[in-house]
Amino acid sequence: MEFKPVKRMMDSGNPLVHRIGHYLAYLWQYRFIYTTTVVNDFKGRFRYTALGYLWHVLNPLTQIVIYYLIFTVIFGRDIPNYWIYVSTGMFTFNFILQSVIGGCGCIVSNSRMVTKMAFAREMLVASKVTTNFITLAISYAILSFLVLASGAGLDWRIVYMIPISLCLAVFCLGLAFFFSAVTVYVRDVANAMGILMSCMMFALPIFYMAGQRSTPGMELFWSINPMYYFVESVHDVFYSGVSPDMTTVLVILIISPVAFAVGLLVFKKLEHGFAERL
Repeated sequence: MEFKPVKRMMDSGNPLVHRIGHYLAYLWQYRFIYTTTVVNDFKGRFRYTALGYLWHVLNPLTQIVIYYLIFTVIFGRDIPNYWIYVSTGMFTFNFILQSVIGGCGCIVSNSRMVTKMAFAREMLVASKVTTNFITLAISYAILSFLVLASGAGLDWRIVYMIPISLCLAVFCLGLAFFFSAVTVYVRDVANAMGILMSCMMFALPIFYMAGQRSTPGMELFWSINPMYYFVESVHDVFYSGVSPDMTTVLVILIISPVAFAVGLLVFKKLEHGFAERL
């Protein structure tokens, strides 16, 4: 069974549209792998724990409480609602981090499945990012509730989080595709990215505000770093209560599909050698 839009794309006289339609139809055949992997990953994360699914709520809630105690009660007394600023930045960055690190290992860790079965390997990568995205959505929802409960307030601009989050997911999916494929050929990439992302956490305005640590060198680094625009757009909505800067929005709208396209093209290019390398 195929979706009518996909069927129309397959019947199109445009070669590119026709090819995309066939690719989407190919992915649709293996949708059960995607859904099953997402469900198993989401359920299995805390399968043998006493609290079960409650951990999906307790984990982000605990992080917010820790950020509040450390960055408001202890260190951030002079910055109003500093815990909101840190929480939004960390949740966003953690999603990128988990997508990159998870992407590095999702093909390698499923080597037996990849070498023994014929299926759309993209589903393994997409399911990993989807599971992380569900965690991110839960974290944002809990944070929204606590922001409202604290009296800090949220207004209609919270709707910006929908396109921002979707663009972030597309961007991270592209990164996951890229690193999942490259890691099959160069296993050191996973370790290198772990170190790089740890450094990146402090190079981005997550624990400090951009205006407080602004230097020509840092501003140049931020301007060429796509992650900066995602972090700052979430800060604008949750912390500052303003609409994201139009430059930021434009960069996000451009970099997300570009990252996805590049990541997927690299993945498909290297996919033919997976069985041999694994």
